[in-house]
Amino acid sequence: ISPSHQKAKNFGYMSAIINSGFILGPGIGGFMAEVSHRMPFYFAGALGILAFIMSIVLIHDPKKSTTSGFQKLEPQLLTKINWKVFITPVILTLVLSFGLSAFETLYSLYTADKV
Repeated sequence: ISPSHQKAKNFGYMSAIINSGFILGPGIGGFMAEVSHRMPFYFAGALGILAFIMSIVLIHDPKKSTTSGFQKLEPQLLTKINWKVFITPVILTLVLSFGLSAFETLYSLYTADKV
Protein backbone atom coordinates (compact mmCIF):
# COMPACT_ATOMS: atom_id res chain seq x y z
CA ILE A 1 0.00 0.00 0.00
CA SER A 2 2.85 2.39 0.77
CA PRO A 3 6.01 2.90 -1.29
CA SER A 4 9.00 0.86 -0.18
CA HIS A 5 10.99 3.95 0.86
CA GLN A 6 8.20 4.96 3.30
CA LYS A 7 7.45 1.57 4.86
CA ALA A 8 9.69 2.05 7.92
CA LYS A 9 8.18 5.46 8.66
CA ASN A 10 4.63 4.12 8.24
CA PHE A 11 5.31 1.15 10.51
CA GLY A 12 6.66 3.59 13.10
CA TYR A 13 3.48 5.66 12.89
CA MET A 14 1.33 2.55 13.17
CA SER A 15 3.26 1.29 16.19
CA ALA A 16 3.01 4.68 17.90
CA ILE A 17 -0.74 4.85 17.33
CA ILE A 18 -1.33 1.31 18.58
CA ASN A 19 0.74 1.91 21.72
CA SER A 20 -1.05 5.22 22.32
CA GLY A 21 -4.32 3.32 22.19
CA PHE A 22 -3.05 0.86 24.80
CA ILE A 23 -2.05 3.75 27.06
CA LEU A 24 -4.98 6.12 26.57
CA GLY A 25 -7.78 3.61 25.90
CA PRO A 26 -8.39 2.35 29.45
CA GLY A 27 -8.43 5.90 30.83
CA ILE A 28 -10.87 7.16 28.22
CA GLY A 29 -13.00 4.04 28.67
CA GLY A 30 -13.02 4.61 32.43
CA PHE A 31 -14.30 8.15 32.00
CA MET A 32 -16.98 6.91 29.62
CA ALA A 33 -17.97 4.15 32.03
CA GLU A 34 -18.69 6.83 34.64
CA VAL A 35 -21.51 8.02 32.36
CA SER A 36 -22.78 4.54 31.49
CA HIS A 37 -21.32 1.06 31.45
CA ARG A 38 -22.46 0.70 27.85
CA MET A 39 -20.92 3.95 26.63
CA PRO A 40 -17.40 2.53 25.92
CA PHE A 41 -18.93 -0.25 23.82
CA TYR A 42 -21.08 2.16 21.82
CA PHE A 43 -18.05 4.39 21.25
CA ALA A 44 -15.88 1.43 20.20
CA GLY A 45 -18.59 0.25 17.81
CA ALA A 46 -18.97 3.70 16.25
CA LEU A 47 -15.19 4.02 15.96
CA GLY A 48 -15.00 0.60 14.30
CA ILE A 49 -17.70 1.51 11.77
CA LEU A 50 -15.91 4.80 11.05
CA ALA A 51 -12.60 2.97 10.55
CA PHE A 52 -14.29 0.47 8.21
CA ILE A 53 -15.82 3.22 6.09
CA MET A 54 -12.57 5.19 5.98
CA SER A 55 -10.61 2.10 4.95
CA ILE A 56 -13.00 1.46 2.07
CA VAL A 57 -12.86 5.08 0.91
CA LEU A 58 -9.20 5.96 1.50
CA ILE A 59 -7.24 2.75 0.92
CA HIS A 60 -6.86 1.70 -2.69
CA ASP A 61 -5.59 -1.72 -3.70
CA PRO A 62 -2.22 -1.53 -5.46
CA LYS A 63 -1.64 -3.24 -8.77
CA LYS A 64 -1.49 -6.97 -8.26
CA SER A 65 1.42 -8.98 -9.55
CA THR A 66 0.79 -12.12 -11.54
CA THR A 67 2.89 -14.28 -9.23
CA SER A 68 2.35 -14.68 -5.52
CA GLY A 69 5.11 -14.52 -2.93
CA PHE A 70 5.18 -18.29 -2.56
CA GLN A 71 5.64 -18.81 -6.29
CA LYS A 72 8.67 -16.54 -6.25
CA LEU A 73 10.33 -18.64 -3.56
CA GLU A 74 12.35 -21.68 -4.28
CA PRO A 75 9.83 -24.57 -4.24
CA GLN A 76 12.04 -26.75 -2.03
CA LEU A 77 12.30 -24.06 0.65
CA LEU A 78 8.85 -24.75 2.11
CA THR A 79 9.44 -28.50 2.17
CA LYS A 80 12.71 -28.09 4.09
CA ILE A 81 11.01 -26.38 7.06
CA ASN A 82 10.13 -28.71 9.90
CA TRP A 83 6.56 -27.51 10.56
CA LYS A 84 6.06 -29.96 13.47
CA VAL A 85 8.43 -27.86 15.58
CA PHE A 86 5.92 -24.99 15.55
CA ILE A 87 2.85 -26.97 16.68
CA THR A 88 3.67 -27.15 20.41
CA PRO A 89 4.54 -23.44 20.85
CA VAL A 90 1.45 -22.38 18.90
CA ILE A 91 -0.89 -24.57 20.98
CA LEU A 92 0.81 -23.49 24.21
CA THR A 93 0.48 -19.82 23.28
CA LEU A 94 -3.19 -20.31 22.40
CA VAL A 95 -3.99 -22.01 25.71
CA LEU A 96 -2.05 -19.46 27.77
CA SER A 97 -3.70 -16.57 25.95
CA PHE A 98 -7.16 -17.92 26.74
CA GLY A 99 -6.17 -18.43 30.38
CA LEU A 100 -4.76 -14.93 30.71
CA SER A 101 -7.77 -13.31 29.07
CA ALA A 102 -10.14 -15.23 31.34
CA PHE A 103 -8.10 -14.21 34.38
CA GLU A 104 -8.07 -10.54 33.36
CA THR A 105 -11.82 -10.57 32.81
CA LEU A 106 -12.81 -12.41 35.96
CA TYR A 107 -10.29 -10.81 38.33
CA SER A 108 -11.87 -7.38 38.05
CA LEU A 109 -15.30 -8.86 38.76
CA TYR A 110 -13.89 -10.83 41.70
CA THR A 111 -12.20 -7.81 43.26
CA ALA A 112 -15.29 -5.64 42.70
CA ASP A 113 -17.36 -8.24 44.55
CA LYS A 114 -14.90 -8.46 47.47
CA VAL A 115 -14.45 -4.70 47.91
